[in-house]
Amino acid sequence: MENGRVTSRAGLLILACAVACANAGPRPSEAVREPPAPGIFVQAAASCTPSDPRLPLDDPPWRGIVLLDYVVRDDGAVADVRAEVLDGTPPALQAVATVKEWIASSCRFSPATLDGVPKSVELGQIVQFGPPRREVPMLQAGMTRPSVTACAGPHPRMPQEAREKALGGTVVVQYVVETDGSISDIELKAPGPVVFYRAVREWLSGCRFEPATDAGRIVAVRIVQPFIFKIER
Repeated sequence: MENGRVTSRAGLLILACAVACANAGPRPSEAVREPPAPGIFVQAAASCTPSDPRLPLDDPPWRGIVLLDYVVRDDGAVADVRAEVLDGTPPALQAVATVKEWIASSCRFSPATLDGVPKSVELGQIVQFGPPRREVPMLQAGMTRPSVTACAGPHPRMPQEAREKALGGTVVVQYVVETDGSISDIELKAPGPVVFYRAVREWLSGCRFEPATDAGRIVAVRIVQPFIFKIER
């Protein structure tokens, strides 16, 4: 499937890879100018012990999904830690406190760099407590691929915060195309800029798909898709 390319008014270009709404309508009449090669950006990397947060064993088991949002400063320190419950029944105070404590005290970061210069970045990641509520298969050989029928917009919108700071980045998002063509379970597959994840999540929520089929039967499938937000220089 071809990539969709759209140039915004502010000269910022968003490239949505793999399943994209570019296939829902005609191509623009004018070719999009490719931006010059950007500087080399290296994302902040973490080593965590333990590798994931764990609720105390003597607490009642809480099941759900938490979005962890934090800043890795240019010296590798973690700041501005926030947590948002995306799924799960309240109260979730223990889960929120656990993930915030874990990222602040159990993880050590090497800072992000741009052309070798350390930079502060805001990251987000999904933390799941308990097993998934349901198992949805990944798109596999033999299945028909879901196709876009409509979206609220042609592409995810570049967030204003990113415009002001002239920031680009990549998020890898996992989501489910349901049997009725709606989108659910929109999650970060790997740690990435949370501001772009929110933009992708909002955009996907406004999309409808022709669902996948397996041996002629309509099925729900899980898709993993990278979204690359680039700056046109």
